[in-house]
Amino acid sequence: MNGTLIVDKPAGMTSHDVIARVRRIIGERRVGHTGTLDPFATGVLVILVGKATRLMQFLSGAEKEYEAVIRFGYATDTGDTTGQQVGVHAKTQGTQSLREAEIEAAMASLRGEITQIPPMYSAKKVKGQKLYELARRGEEIERQPVKVVISEFRGIEVNGQMLNMRDDDTADLNVRVVCSAGTYIRTLAEDLGEQLGVPAHLAALRRTGTSRVYNVSFMYLAPAYRGRGLGGQVLQFLDHVAANEIGANALNLVVRDYNPGALKCYLKAGFTECGKDGTAIRMTKVLNRNA
Repeated sequence: MNGTLIVDKPAGMTSHDVIARVRRIIGERRVGHTGTLDPFATGVLVILVGKATRLMQFLSGAEKEYEAVIRFGYATDTGDTTGQQVGVHAKTQGTQSLREAEIEAAMASLRGEITQIPPMYSAKKVKGQKLYELARRGEEIERQPVKVVISEFRGIEVNGQMLNMRDDDTADLNVRVVCSAGTYIRTLAEDLGEQLGVPAHLAALRRTGTSRVYNVSFMYLAPAYRGRGLGGQVLQFLDHVAANEIGANALNLVVRDYNPGALKCYLKAGFTECGKDGTAIRMTKVLNRNA
């Protein structure tokens, strides 16, 4: 099998967990991804299978898009909700003092080309060792700053408000971020808190797009079988994998270099046409779990 799977990664799985599961399901060792997602994060994970892994060097640097929740009030040792509290707002400026105009000004200062210090709890390697392995042993080493580009960093209103106060006196800010590969959204959240004088961490993170792949809530397949359909047995196999192994609600295909026989195969398998992209036809099928 050769092609691209776009998986909606659930929380709790590492990117390597997804790779291992795909390898086991399809029986193909040549499987890789184009950009790591933290275990607590969800969303778009682009999986390359078979000969498509040759494209990894061209896709790994693609711009990424995220929706996140930044929680003001305290920081954590990991920069997200999986860590332990290391600072509380009682010792600094409180969340009640936050104003939308100040938040917007602080976000504006973090747009464009900026530098970030990679967090200790990250998969980045220094002298052959992953930083998170050192952090778990209680070690902290000097990390070199890296340049990243933040193309978009803006707040998203929820129930008509940008900042939403919580019962524990913390406050949540929903944001949208478009950034270069290698950007740490956890660090961006911490830096925003530092600008505002209020400790902050990342409460939720979802990758909604990478390069030209957007808002994925399903598994997507770009067939590498040029000029012919996938065949009924393969389509049934994909149905089962998408619905039961990955938990998708729908299977979407972009059929390129199609012919009447290929289209007939997809239609017979329960797909319906939902639009065209140039010479390609987009098709979709709602999945039934345990099918």
